[in-house]
Amino acid sequence: MTANARSAFERARTISPKDIRPRFYLALALTQDGKTGEAKAAWRALLESAPKDAPWVPEAERQLASLEMPSPGPSTAEVDAAANLSPEQRQQMIEGMVASLAERLKTEPTDADGWARLIRSYKVLGHNADADAALAQARAALAGDTGKVAIVDAVARGLGMAGSGP
Repeated sequence: MTANARSAFERARTISPKDIRPRFYLALALTQDGKTGEAKAAWRALLESAPKDAPWVPEAERQLASLEMPSPGPSTAEVDAAANLSPEQRQQMIEGMVASLAERLKTEPTDADGWARLIRSYKVLGHNADADAALAQARAALAGDTGKVAIVDAVARGLGMAGSGP
C-alpha cells in the first residue's frame, strides 16, 4: 500500500472509527508489511465487531488464518548451511526456492499470498518479465475472488508494476 493510500485510510478511520473499510485495508497493509503481531490484532478486532453475514468476513478469516500458520521458512540447519555457500550457490538456492513456489502455485492457484510472494520474489531477483507474467497468471487464477485479486494488485502497486490497478 502506498504512503498516500495508508494516510487516507488512517484519516478515514479517525473520522469514522466504526467504518469497517479503512480498518480492513489498514489490517491488509499490516499483513503486507510483515507486521504479523499488529496484523493479527487488527484482523481479530475486525472479526470481533463483524456481523456474521458481512461479505468481507471470509477474507478477514483467511487473512488471520494465514498469519497464524507457521511460516514454511528454512530450518536452523538450512540457514547455517546457506551461510557457508558461495554467492553463486546461494543465488542458485534462492532461484530454486522461487521455482518451487511457482510450481506449487500450478497446483494451488488460488493462494493469493503465494502469488504475492512469487511476484515480489521475481522483482527482487530482477526478473521483471517473470513478475509481470506471474501477475497476469495470478489475476486469471483469482478472477472469481475480488478480495484475493486486491491482495495481488496491492503488492504489484507497492512494487511499482505497470497495470497493477488503481
